[in-house]
Amino acid sequence: MSLPVGGTASAARLQGAPLRPAARLPRPSLRSATQAAHRVTETIIDNGQDVTPQEHSGVDLGRRSLMLGAATLAAALGAGVSPAAPPAFAAGVLQPEIYGDEDAQQAVFDTTTKAVRYVLPRRGRSEVPLLAGALLRAAFHDAGTFNAKDGSIQTGANGSLQYEEKQPQNAGLKPGIDVLVDLHQDLKKMNCPVTMADLIQIAGAESVAIAGGPKIKVPIGRMDVTEGSNDVMTQLPSPGNTAKELIDLFEGNTYTTQDLVALSGAHTIGKARFFPKTPPELEGTPKTFDNVYYKELLNGEGAFPSDRALVSNPTTKAIVETFASDKSAFFKAFEDAYLKMGMKGINAKNTVAPELPSGGNFCRFDAKLIRA
Repeated sequence: MSLPVGGTASAARLQGAPLRPAARLPRPSLRSATQAAHRVTETIIDNGQDVTPQEHSGVDLGRRSLMLGAATLAAALGAGVSPAAPPAFAAGVLQPEIYGDEDAQQAVFDTTTKAVRYVLPRRGRSEVPLLAGALLRAAFHDAGTFNAKDGSIQTGANGSLQYEEKQPQNAGLKPGIDVLVDLHQDLKKMNCPVTMADLIQIAGAESVAIAGGPKIKVPIGRMDVTEGSNDVMTQLPSPGNTAKELIDLFEGNTYTTQDLVALSGAHTIGKARFFPKTPPELEGTPKTFDNVYYKELLNGEGAFPSDRALVSNPTTKAIVETFASDKSAFFKAFEDAYLKMGMKGINAKNTVAPELPSGGNFCRFDAKLIRA
């Protein structure tokens, strides 16, 4: 599995760039790096539910992508020269060079992905779908703390979720957070310095694929914060939100209405944790990532008022109708929104790069080091 430079694999296809092995990657131009960075906006998802992907082995996740984010580095590479010192980190831009050269970046991605796939059936045991759902929710809840209204609040896809387990809106995420924390430590034992922020986004994408959804090609290069956020409650939406409240919240944080409706489609899998006992299924095929969620909304069904609200507004209803009739359109919109979500608030001034290991085998997968 190899990672092309210059953005996501989708961006590379749009720009006509071939997907090449890491050792033979073309040097990125300033324009290609900037265009790829500008593709990212973001989205967040409802809070009161668990999304539960089905257990599904043997999924071919295909190629993954990697973005060299810093414009200064891209410009230097495009000119065929090496910068004298690492570039200044830029907020909102991926920094895969925190892991080293392209071979090191590839090793970090590949080993992290293998570890996530390995741990799911072993830590989940008889409840693999529930654990996978918690990992998918974790990706939303880590990135969903972003606040575009106050630039002094540095939140987003920065690994803060590991410190926010007791926040009320993160109820039900403990199984996923526990696995992520353990897996992060296990990867360090493999001399793999992946950040918690990157691990969370990769794990969420793998969970979608396990459930039969789109194979999301997550780029890496996110640094971590060292403490949690107090902004979780105000930025994550509520199960009781109206359509207007959801649109205002998402647009206020630079999301599109299509992002809102697409990411709400994560409710196509799982059970609602908003209820204290016997959580109801979110829709009729709770272990499969499909577009049944939208079909049921058009039939007046939906686990939460915020789900049903999507058909009470003409703009959101039109998008629901599109996704209900075209699963491919839903998958594409969900993939794009997930990638956008994972870019919000990254590498801000309160984040730190990982400490790179010295000596030994760098980031080589070893199943014996994973707690199962």
